[in-house]
Amino acid sequence: MNFITIPSACALIVLSHPLVQALFERGTFQAGATDLTAGLLPYAAFGLVALGANVVLTRCCFACRETLWPVTISVITVVLNVLLSLVWLPGLGARGLLLANSTSQTVQAVLLLMLTARLVSGIDWGALVISIGKIVVCSLAMLAALHWIGALGVTPEATLASRAWFLFGQIAIGGAVFIAFARMLDVEELDLAWHTIVAKFERNLVSPPENREAPIA
Repeated sequence: MNFITIPSACALIVLSHPLVQALFERGTFQAGATDLTAGLLPYAAFGLVALGANVVLTRCCFACRETLWPVTISVITVVLNVLLSLVWLPGLGARGLLLANSTSQTVQAVLLLMLTARLVSGIDWGALVISIGKIVVCSLAMLAALHWIGALGVTPEATLASRAWFLFGQIAIGGAVFIAFARMLDVEELDLAWHTIVAKFERNLVSPPENREAPIA
């Protein structure tokens, strides 16, 4: 999940303006609206990593037959989100609402990770930190490539096709740099992602037998 969400969050932050411009800038949605929306996107992207982690961690807790604490943590997250929104809304406006949501999601991810570590009798923290570190390095290399493209000063024509093609080129180059560095650093998740994608296109696979018992008590 980190292999997907960390570079995605970085790309959303760097490419916020061309992304919003390609998707929405037409008709009454003019350049001013694009600047406003693009300025908000990084505050939402900040919580993307935690949001993805929460999906996995919540299901892990349920698989371990633990339902009370995940629900309790979710309630705490909602309350924290509301409180932070009330505090940050007057000064930051819509940015405060997005930042409050991202912050509360991050707190939820930390609490769920601690709960999961207890349920599965420990997590290999060293492997987790090394994995995240490698992914961050790959993401920084991608960011450097995207910043280099931005520094070229290339401006696409004010058409949907031109803007979409330019955005696709940026995403393709950034993705290629990320994958290249992931290969050089021997990021395990790269092979896992590839095998998962390939498995989606396989046919006539034998389904595993249904197991109604939780594998972890």
